[in-house]
Amino acid sequence: LEEHLIRLGHLYVEIAPEEMMELTTQMQETGLSALGPQGTRPATPGQLDRLYDFAAGSPVLNPLSEQFPTLSIGVLTQLVKTATQLRSPLFEEPRFEMENHFITVAAERDIPVTGLEQSADQFAHFDADSDLDAALDDYDAKLRGAESNEIFDMFTRYANQDLRLLSDAEQRSDTMLKRNAAMASALDTHLRDTPGLVLLGAAHLPYDTGVLALLADKEWEIGRVDLAVDKH
Repeated sequence: LEEHLIRLGHLYVEIAPEEMMELTTQMQETGLSALGPQGTRPATPGQLDRLYDFAAGSPVLNPLSEQFPTLSIGVLTQLVKTATQLRSPLFEEPRFEMENHFITVAAERDIPVTGLEQSADQFAHFDADSDLDAALDDYDAKLRGAESNEIFDMFTRYANQDLRLLSDAEQRSDTMLKRNAAMASALDTHLRDTPGLVLLGAAHLPYDTGVLALLADKEWEIGRVDLAVDKH
């Protein structure tokens, strides 16, 4: 893949590195509120009590609990919905963030990097689902079923090259459909003039609503290449 990147001389990623660095700086200064829309309603006192109980069992979320009263209900809902993923033994596996490696390679060789969407587009789903009580109820139900292996482990599916990384409802949500369509349109425009290596999150690839299918609809030839790499 490095050879292809160097040969093509351009890299496409979801968010441009400069914008991602700016977002990281904002999060360091203002916390998780940088991820979500401002001015939306906060959680109720009863919901906050449930949130504190839910975060107490998570070494990742517990340090963030002091921010809960300052976060929009949409951001809090997404935190709860992703909480089961934080229980995965593969969470924070560095090899899953491969775009960072190729961004570094591009920077070392002065290869341009183009973002296909804005961070606001990527986090738009934070405002799309604000049913915090339903998310908490679902989380409790999943924990009760943990012993029967009912926990949906997105990271293990990814490691096994199973691209069904989201629920059908999430995969076909209005936000995901709009993001996929926008990225496919951007790639259709960019790649005709400037070929390059494209790195997208795996959840954007499968189904008839994914970026690959949308590019095929735009008469791009889509194929699969098996790389000669160690899959372990």
